[in-house]
Amino acid sequence: HEMLRDMPAGYERRADVLFRLAEALWEVGHADYQANRADYNACVDDYMSCLRDETCVEPLPDYSAALDQFREVLRDHPSYERIDEVIFRLGEGLIQAEQSADGVQFLTRLTNNYPNSRFIPDARFLMGEHYFDNDLLIAARQNYDAVLEYPTSDLYNFAIYKTAWVDMNEEGWSDAVQLFQAVVSNMNAEAAAGRTPKFDLRDQSLNDM
Repeated sequence: HEMLRDMPAGYERRADVLFRLAEALWEVGHADYQANRADYNACVDDYMSCLRDETCVEPLPDYSAALDQFREVLRDHPSYERIDEVIFRLGEGLIQAEQSADGVQFLTRLTNNYPNSRFIPDARFLMGEHYFDNDLLIAARQNYDAVLEYPTSDLYNFAIYKTAWVDMNEEGWSDAVQLFQAVVSNMNAEAAAGRTPKFDLRDQSLNDM
């Protein structure tokens, strides 16, 4: 941080330094969250085993330090070559910190201003999740459908799965079953080709049919 204070405002690599600092702070925040989550899981196990009386407080990730640096990049260096990633990380971090409305604003900005960004499918999926969780099913479906325009995305089958749940909530049972079957078929084909999917949803899809 002292180096940043001494850095001239016009230093050509300032944005990159800020970005790398934000990434490092993000990793610290994530490591802290993982440690807190492990403590929480142990607490729940003890509670369920009647080894403790007090309730367990579920932790939230704290990416505020990293988000401050990303905001500085966005404010001071709007032409930075990785600005689309900066905007995505702001949206993602705010959503994880349960500030979803603010996070979705950044993700919407990304999809509107940087339609060719490699982060579009991830942004659309997160937006779909936000709308689904708030029972805005039309908007959720629109965003899950947008993910399906990227068949190589790790989230492609996940978007099909969540679209099936949109159908379930709208009582479109037969459509939902067809989509669950599609998820299983797609993932079986990936497994047969020797690929390991990031999200294996076969068991969930079979159970949800």
